[in-house]
Amino acid sequence: MPTKRKRLWKYTVSSHAQNEVADPARSLRKLDAPDNLLRKPLGFENGKISKEGRLVYRVERRRTIGVNPDSKVVINARKASKKERRKYGN
Repeated sequence: MPTKRKRLWKYTVSSHAQNEVADPARSLRKLDAPDNLLRKPLGFENGKISKEGRLVYRVERRRTIGVNPDSKVVINARKASKKERRKYGN
């Protein structure tokens, strides 16, 4: 059964991001993405620029969430790298 987009506060979590969070190889908890969106992030990083808009990564202690700032759609989720954690002081 395919996953559907979910609305979370002012963000919409895409089905792709939900599948990435559910993937056991990524070792993310299911509440990592919503927790990250509702708290103040440690920092922001600019991602690849696309036709629709730019992608901004929200960096937290354990995870990094990719968000399109124009449409407020969560595109992906991944574990925060050691480099990102060091850069933002955690």
